[in-house]
Amino acid sequence: MASRRCNIICAFLIVKLVVLYLVLHPAMIDPSSGGRTEDDAAATTAAAPRVTTSATPKITMRNGVADGVVASRSTTPPPAPSEELLTSGDAVSVNRSSICHEIHSVDLITRLGTITFELLVHDAPKTALNFIRLVQSGFYNGSNFYRYEPNFVLQGGGWPTKGSPFKPVPLEYKVPNAPFHVSMARTSDPNSATTEFSIMLVDNSKWLGPGGSDPYGYTVFAKVVAGKEVIAQFAALKLRKAQLTLLDPAVSIDGATYSLRHPSRC
Repeated sequence: MASRRCNIICAFLIVKLVVLYLVLHPAMIDPSSGGRTEDDAAATTAAAPRVTTSATPKITMRNGVADGVVASRSTTPPPAPSEELLTSGDAVSVNRSSICHEIHSVDLITRLGTITFELLVHDAPKTALNFIRLVQSGFYNGSNFYRYEPNFVLQGGGWPTKGSPFKPVPLEYKVPNAPFHVSMARTSDPNSATTEFSIMLVDNSKWLGPGGSDPYGYTVFAKVVAGKEVIAQFAALKLRKAQLTLLDPAVSIDGATYSLRHPSRC
């Protein structure tokens, strides 16, 4: 009898503890997560890189600098980082033999497909920052790829109708103009780059490097990381020979978005 009474008391205490636990932890299972616990969600977040994208390039500009707040899983455009942030120790950390860093990328959307640049922020911080600001200001929306020189470059930007809202950027030559690298076009003044950019179709390292077509070289600020098959389609388009070899008609850049990826681990 005593044993049965003890069992009843123990069962009552267990039920009471379970009820108390559920009251104190109501969010352990999220109804919107398909039954996944918060621990499952946290594990998924830790395993995947955190990506912030700019779905619509609408931001507030203050003195020519993009203003905003980076937020994971947000449609709010990430702000244009300062040059100091792009090159600071916070952006680069060494883990044994590998280097982890934030990845700044831009998608250029055309009727042929999307071309993705990864910006080389540590090699050309001023040029990369200028490009980010142009993208976030909406400058490249409705601009064009207008020049295609076979075995040389594919060139795009605001020419001939759109001028840059920002000052020219100084020369930052460091990386060679290798295939699928992206460099800034400019005048004979090495510090005159503004909005026009060229994708290398072949290795132009010698011709566009210092001592090639001019003494200074052309700043490489990005590399193509996706959309090479899109670039290949330009070879089949109609061309018109003028001073430059122009696409006839030009291929519109229908949208440009900036993304900031935070790798979760090295």
